[in-house]
Amino acid sequence: MDQVRVDNSRIKVNSIILGAFILFVLTKLLYWLPEDILYDGISVWVYTDWLIDYSSGFIRRGLSGEIINLFSGFVHPVVFIAIISWSIFGTVIFGYIRLISKSLSSIKPLVLTAILFLPSLLPFYLYDHAAFGRKEVIGFLFLLWHLSTLVIDKKNSAGKLPSQKLYLKRILPLTLIILPIQILLHEGSFLLFVPVHMIITLSIFRQDSSITPLSGIYRLGLVYLPVLITIMAVIIFGRPSLDTVIVLCNKWELAKVFGSGACSLDGKEAMWALPGAFAALPWSFSQTISLTMSFSPRTIMYWCLIILILSIITVYIGSEVSRSLMCKRYTGDSNNNQILSSANIIGLKYFLLPLLFSLPIYLAWDIGRWFAVTSINYIMITLSRELNFAENQIKKSCHLDIDLITRIPSLEGNMRWYMIIMFIILLIIFFLRLPHCCNITWLNILSEPLGNFIFLLLENI
Repeated sequence: MDQVRVDNSRIKVNSIILGAFILFVLTKLLYWLPEDILYDGISVWVYTDWLIDYSSGFIRRGLSGEIINLFSGFVHPVVFIAIISWSIFGTVIFGYIRLISKSLSSIKPLVLTAILFLPSLLPFYLYDHAAFGRKEVIGFLFLLWHLSTLVIDKKNSAGKLPSQKLYLKRILPLTLIILPIQILLHEGSFLLFVPVHMIITLSIFRQDSSITPLSGIYRLGLVYLPVLITIMAVIIFGRPSLDTVIVLCNKWELAKVFGSGACSLDGKEAMWALPGAFAALPWSFSQTISLTMSFSPRTIMYWCLIILILSIITVYIGSEVSRSLMCKRYTGDSNNNQILSSANIIGLKYFLLPLLFSLPIYLAWDIGRWFAVTSINYIMITLSRELNFAENQIKKSCHLDIDLITRIPSLEGNMRWYMIIMFIILLIIFFLRLPHCCNITWLNILSEPLGNFIFLLLENI
């Protein structure tokens, strides 16, 4: 009865927190959707990235423009991009909430607050509207789909995994069609998402003790071969010339997407002459990294500081989620040590390794976006019961010891640490923001109106 009472109490508190998050998202939707549809609130860098197509030949990121072309005769392209961006983001939010709702009785309220409101997670796209509508959001849908393939018949225990044969049958559409499509939408997805998918697949392969590490990697290469072929094709054939991009830009200018003369190079610096993503499309690797290399040492310090802070908090929160899903509480026994060790391994495999794999893309300006993707992927994975149990090799039937509930006050020695963590997380949620790109100052990483207040205060001193 005590366990049921604790579970019910936690569900009630977590439901309120979840409701507050839904209200927060709806508030942003009601404000920004009319702006995006009626007043071009979507960033020019976002909608121009969606408008790239194959009308002048095969080029990177061109698949999205072909989709836009199908509907451009019925609805203005920018309006369609705004609608599809909100639809995709709304679906991701639904999948995220659905993943969380399966564990409302297990996740601590403080941890739930963090995974819903941390500025490096899904609210990143709501706090910084210049980042909203970016193509990488589609990748979260595909990751949620991959995690769903690990769920078998609901009548079975949630920790039980599908057979190797069933998993391969489910994963093949992802590797044959879905991930290649994602790369054709944006080649950066290869570094941001594909390593995560491959690590998940390798972990499932390794559940079969007859599969050696070498044979597991061999199988992994075969399964993801279409993805590797796609990225090679994009790298070799996908970078267009400036003339090709100008032709593409003129097409959309004639369609009244841009104002007259927007695609002209007259009197403009060639590197920035075209609107938004069209300007960056023909850049070479050296041109791309030159922007990030131009950062001042102070800007680099600010980026390193905010990423370090958010990395520590994100990994801590992810570890807490994993421990909560394994068992609600353990104190001092061998299983507790096993859970703690396994949670750390999950952080290493699904946060640190993807972060290292994606480091090359951090040379491409939008540092905050890349870090947010890594953080969101990691938290989604920690919310998957099946993957947690696969990694920890602990069965779902791990029950809360009723005697421990009666001794909760004895945890008073840890209360100070808990309060410190809670204070830090709340400070970050309310006052820290993750910019999506560019040269930043310490004022850029503070939320409004705090940042503006401090700026005005300093000006008047």
